[in-house]
Amino acid sequence: MASRRLQLHSSVETLWAESQKQNTFTDEQLADVWAAACEAANDARSMLSEVYAVAGTASLYKKHRIERAHRDIHAILQHGIIQPHWLNQAGMAYVGLTPNGAMFRV
Repeated sequence: MASRRLQLHSSVETLWAESQKQNTFTDEQLADVWAAACEAANDARSMLSEVYAVAGTASLYKKHRIERAHRDIHAILQHGIIQPHWLNQAGMAYVGLTPNGAMFRV
């Protein structure tokens, strides 16, 4: 999980550095952010699902933080910016194709 977080932070820092120089981002640099975000979120869901399962029935009750965290991670993964098609868009950039997702460069 830590490696995914570092990958995401590193790719965002690269974009930040480029923006500070007023440079345009490459498709590969953007693809790194999209891919890292998707992978980090999926890893977080997997880890949290394991914790939820191990916690047993306590996981079911709102008074326990695990219930809220489990609900939140599943809500986050429904969001448009974490959908699997962004990995497809990133893959296009990595092989030299132009990503065609409407929001790829937003």
